[in-house]
Amino acid sequence: MKQNPFEAFSKLSRQERFTRLMEMGALTQEDVLFLESSVHQDFHDLAENFVENALGCFPLPLGVAAHFHIDNKDYAIPMAVEETSVIAAVSNMAKWIRQDGEITTRIMGKDIIGQIQIGSPKNIHHATEIILKNKKELVELANKNIVPNLVARGGGVTDIQCREVDGMLIIHVLLNPCDAMGANLINQVCEYLKKPIEKLTDEKVNICILSNLVDTKLTEVKIMIKNVDKELGEGIEQASKFAEADPYRAATHNKGVLNGMDPVAIATGNDWRALEAGVHAYAARSGKYSAITQWRYKDNILTGILIAPVIVGTVGGVTRLHSTAKLCLKMLGVESADELSRVIAAVGLVQNLGALKALSTNGIVEGHMKLHIKNLLLGAGAKEKEQKLLLTECEAFVKSNRKITEGDVKQLLNQLRHNEGLSMITSDFQVKAHAKWILTGEHAVLRGHSALVFPIPNKYIELFYWDKPESLEVDFNTPQGETLLVLFWGVFEEGLKLLNKKHTDIQGRLFFRNNIPMGAGMGFSAAFCVCLTKLFQYKGWLKEEQCFEFARQLENHFHGKSSGVDIAGTLYDGGMKFDMKNGPTPIQLNWRPQLYLSHSGKVSVTSKCINLVNELWETNKTLAEQIDFNMADSAKLAEKALGEPENIGLDLLQKSILKAHESFSQWGLLDHELNDHMQQLTEAGALACKPTGAGDGGYVLSLWNKMPECPFEMIAVF
Repeated sequence: MKQNPFEAFSKLSRQERFTRLMEMGALTQEDVLFLESSVHQDFHDLAENFVENALGCFPLPLGVAAHFHIDNKDYAIPMAVEETSVIAAVSNMAKWIRQDGEITTRIMGKDIIGQIQIGSPKNIHHATEIILKNKKELVELANKNIVPNLVARGGGVTDIQCREVDGMLIIHVLLNPCDAMGANLINQVCEYLKKPIEKLTDEKVNICILSNLVDTKLTEVKIMIKNVDKELGEGIEQASKFAEADPYRAATHNKGVLNGMDPVAIATGNDWRALEAGVHAYAARSGKYSAITQWRYKDNILTGILIAPVIVGTVGGVTRLHSTAKLCLKMLGVESADELSRVIAAVGLVQNLGALKALSTNGIVEGHMKLHIKNLLLGAGAKEKEQKLLLTECEAFVKSNRKITEGDVKQLLNQLRHNEGLSMITSDFQVKAHAKWILTGEHAVLRGHSALVFPIPNKYIELFYWDKPESLEVDFNTPQGETLLVLFWGVFEEGLKLLNKKHTDIQGRLFFRNNIPMGAGMGFSAAFCVCLTKLFQYKGWLKEEQCFEFARQLENHFHGKSSGVDIAGTLYDGGMKFDMKNGPTPIQLNWRPQLYLSHSGKVSVTSKCINLVNELWETNKTLAEQIDFNMADSAKLAEKALGEPENIGLDLLQKSILKAHESFSQWGLLDHELNDHMQQLTEAGALACKPTGAGDGGYVLSLWNKMPECPFEMIAVF
């Protein structure tokens, strides 16, 4: 029987989940690094508590809707949404209303609904009579034993009602949740009342659950706009009547309303799925699905109205735990859940107005699609700089062709890149920093011992700089562009701080090409720091002799403390012997061993490995010193091996690599994946192998006396 790759998956740590998914081929090491670095660690910790099998977080763009004036109060309204047109459209409509109209709101009712089902009542009329006769006692029981704190704040269970539905007895429990959304509270109340009701009625209760169709607490929004052009006003009214009469149109019409509501609910940590369920159910309350809004035009005045259940909270749940949700609630400045409900509903009606106005004038192609161009540019793979260059051209394309597709955008993008490629040679400055591999000496180099480091010429980061009088823009040519931008700005800020410079001191455009894998032990961070250091040298802020030390200080941003060995490997062209006291010294090679790199299948996190080694120094200093000296002996042996003739050097180099392997093992930096990978290399004929870099993943260095035949991609380093 085939083994289930998800066996005991929920019991794994997040790192173990990554490993399992990489073994399945579902993720790559680059994917894992992106998931690790895309958000702050606090959000990873939060995700572990929110969902099972957490891998990371899925960030959404967070913007602010402007110009809103609701019930004579100004609001800065946070919206978390990925659709390009939403915030632009709703802000534009809010500005129009602010100038020529008004938005007023009110709440009708206070209670949410919980349901208790008796599916097959023996005597439905008797059960109903008993429940209604005892409802006061049932209400008091629930308030006393389940929601006493809510009662103290002015809320709690207020009523119990009975309905007969297809022969079933459905008991409605009404509860005022105050400023909570109330889902958990009403569910607890219904579950608690199950036994008392069964005892009173001698009937069996089936399920207890809240209802999202809360017609006992409705939010009403009205918009009035004066001096509206007759053709526009009548066009909006006709579009509204279409959605009121036809459920096919109503579905898209109401989706547009929720385009405004959902982003505010998400930003404030509320359940947008419950919100949507309630709105759609209320739209079908008559037995026919219809528009949730209504617009009418008379005497140059356009009036819109929305009535719907908008059940949200400002306390409890995600609103209490999620730091961004808390920030958004603070920015919004609402004082109660009712006020938040009124704001969300107002945004929905304003968004609806924007959609109807677009449909009634230029149409959805020139209106919506014009705003949608940015999504098409992203889908076509355009970088930030390319998007800005192409935006006007794409808008002109829409205007002349009444359409635009991703294929059209790709064609325009390819033409731009052809021209851009020709302009690379015109950049004011360019520099290339290659990857590196370490033969031996890792970790011990931080405590004054030597390490041997070599370049990988065909793996590199290349930086192009155009010195122009405009705000600095940065682009990358890799799929990990967003991750690299986050890294860039962190390191760039550190560099400016070290140089006592400001952002405005460097202007123009930076473009990076990169083929060094991240988290692989090939020195991506070092190459990145060298490129920036050389840029600062070009600007006249550093001298040549200062570059090594400056780049090393920059790399501290990645690892906490950089020895400089990776900087030496990427800054210089040949092999280097490096120690922190004497710096880099060229290595003389009398022969070129058959050394190869192969990837273990796991990402290596340098800072994590350094911390593990440091912990050993704190807990067992004697052993830690022995391991360092063993690694130092390995480096001396390797240097000697490379200076001898091949017939002597091969045996010495094998012993050196085995010694280094032993040190990694004693540090605890060889997990089962690394060991399995090295075992396969050994079985295929490798004389010796070890991690190159920090360990615990990344690339493995192997020594051979023949051409390797392995199921892995093997990179020859000489």
